[in-house]
Amino acid sequence: MQLHPEDTQLDIARAWLRELQERAVNTVLQGSNRPLVTDAALVALDQIVRFTPTKDQNLVRRGVFKYRRESEISRIARAKSIICHVAPGPFEDPIYFAILAYQAASVEMAYEGLYQKRPIPVDFSKFLLGTLHFPLVNAFADKITKTPYTIVVIFSALIDFFYQAAKAVVEAVNPLMSTDPRSSVVVNFDPEVIRTRLDSDSRSAERLYQTLRGYFVDGKARASAGEIIPQEHYPVLSLLVGMAERWTIAHEYGHGLAPSFERVPPTVNPVRTEEYFADRHATIATVFSAASLDSVPPEIPLGGAIFTLACLDILQKSRSILQTGKETSSDAEQGTHPEPVSRAAEVINCFRQFFDVHYYPDKGFDLKLLLRKEVPKTHEFSREHSERAYKYANVLWILWKPVKERLLENRHNMQLHPVWRL
Repeated sequence: MQLHPEDTQLDIARAWLRELQERAVNTVLQGSNRPLVTDAALVALDQIVRFTPTKDQNLVRRGVFKYRRESEISRIARAKSIICHVAPGPFEDPIYFAILAYQAASVEMAYEGLYQKRPIPVDFSKFLLGTLHFPLVNAFADKITKTPYTIVVIFSALIDFFYQAAKAVVEAVNPLMSTDPRSSVVVNFDPEVIRTRLDSDSRSAERLYQTLRGYFVDGKARASAGEIIPQEHYPVLSLLVGMAERWTIAHEYGHGLAPSFERVPPTVNPVRTEEYFADRHATIATVFSAASLDSVPPEIPLGGAIFTLACLDILQKSRSILQTGKETSSDAEQGTHPEPVSRAAEVINCFRQFFDVHYYPDKGFDLKLLLRKEVPKTHEFSREHSERAYKYANVLWILWKPVKERLLENRHNMQLHPVWRL
């Protein structure tokens, strides 16, 4: 990376992000220079977040979802500000970037809401968001040396895999249009109903299998592209994918906020400590933003977080099956990151420690942030609510059982993509 004396620290951080992106691809994506890509991302954002008014002048509608007009306008403005601040380079995908900028805006606004009139202990202008077009389901945050900037990088394969896995889950639960004005669709998450449906209709398991096969063999985390999503699938699918993406971005923001863990006791892995730290920040920001900006109860953003971790777990196990014939996590992951199952349990514990929630019979709820030192012995977020947070991940695990058997059966006929043979 060549720099000039007149380059500012922001220029250095932008250049570092663009160099990472350039290393990952061989061809320039749509838009050959910075202004064109920025404009394309802003146009994509306008299309994604377009809303219509409702009879209530304080509410707007996007699809089946309603938002408070003032906060939604602020969130869109924040997303535009993120796009312009990054000034994406020629190796950025404007559509992916617009999607993630909207979720990053949600995270940043959550912090403002959490701290209210108190000074926010983070300068979000020192964060730069970007995507990396490389066939790994991954994301990371990197503090740029000799600058105050942190780049938050989301791999495009992660976006693709979350979307494909979520489509498989939604297909498995078979949403139906609802006649209840309080709910747009009716969904049955009963495990026995899903297993029975799989016996006669295996399309959802086939989608997950093809997604995993495409990822590990072809280097593309897509079972299919350009599909028309059934109208009744959209509400569940958009919430699940959006919350998974938001939690992931908030997790990487958490890494950018993390203190040094180099002096933890010798029995403690500093990487694992930082991962739990980032998970906590992600959980708090995602739950708070979902409640304050999207008016959805905590089990939905928590479900997005746990679904994310289930995706990572299945990816680890799939790779192990294809490389060794055994369903285990890789030694590298076990040595650094905490196990996804343990992280999922801590997501629920984090919510119960730092939030109180009250549910009303009309499906409304109140959420309150409390800085407690430990999880209280009793909590209105009951075991039943916790099970609701696990419902997306549990469906994924139901689909995983037949998919695992096919991977074990076909592993000798599947040549791994070069990235997995390194």
